[in-house]
Amino acid sequence: MTPLTAANINKELDKLKRSFAQAWGEELKGDSFDIDRVITAATTARPIKKETAKTLNETISAYIEFAKSNPIGRSGKPAAPNTLKTYRSSLRIIEAIRQQTK
Repeated sequence: MTPLTAANINKELDKLKRSFAQAWGEELKGDSFDIDRVITAATTARPIKKETAKTLNETISAYIEFAKSNPIGRSGKPAAPNTLKTYRSSLRIIEAIRQQTK
């Protein structure tokens, strides 16, 4: 192996190392960690696709949908209809405030 070939291999290994470190760091920022996603992100030329931030209304709406069928709170049961009604009312109030500030 020539010194130039060895230098090129080391350069490519350094790029892969930086790419892996960056992919690892980005994965740690998320809610769940998936090593396969890290490997895919580190070994492909495509940059990691970042999710766009959800608005407050989108986040609350998603939580309402989640609370309908998943256990929440101390009871370990899905949210009661009155609780969901309160959440939806709060969402409408937040939307009204947002509309007024535009």
